[in-house]
Amino acid sequence: MSKWVKILNIILAILIISAAGFLFYKNRTQAPKEKTNVVVNQNETENKTEEVVIPKLDEATKIKIELRQLASNFAERYGSYSNQSNYENITDLKPFMTQLMQKSADNFVAAKIKESNEIYFGIFTKALSSEVSSISSDQAIVLVNCQKQESTGSALNSKIYYQTAQISFSKENSAWKVAKIEWK
Repeated sequence: MSKWVKILNIILAILIISAAGFLFYKNRTQAPKEKTNVVVNQNETENKTEEVVIPKLDEATKIKIELRQLASNFAERYGSYSNQSNYENITDLKPFMTQLMQKSADNFVAAKIKESNEIYFGIFTKALSSEVSSISSDQAIVLVNCQKQESTGSALNSKIYYQTAQISFSKENSAWKVAKIEWK
């Protein structure tokens, strides 16, 4: 083969691989369709398909999903802090809090800074599950089960424990905001 034929073959191979990668990525990022054909049993002689209908979510279910996600993210971020970061992750959550909760967070941070010393102290929180306990048009309570890892001095000196965050939401200007968080 000549040099130009080899170069063209390499360019063609790169284009084919790029196109396949693009199609794979595009198919993974597309939302599921309402009706999907699913292959139930496939062998050389038989091909059966079954139609699966994915129902549309009603507005109440969408709100519950939104609240559960918001509560899980809030519990993880609010429950994870260290004295070396000046508790910035808590103050960064202020846009998601009611004004009363913002004052409570400020008091919490001020108290933690007062009792802080030179030795590292930090807590890492991971949300494990969540459920909407109660909901109305402008109030909601979500329970988030969390795993917490508390470290003092170094990450090697840590203990793991489990807590439930009870997060109360209030609707302000058509947006759900955290009004209160209690660790149980």
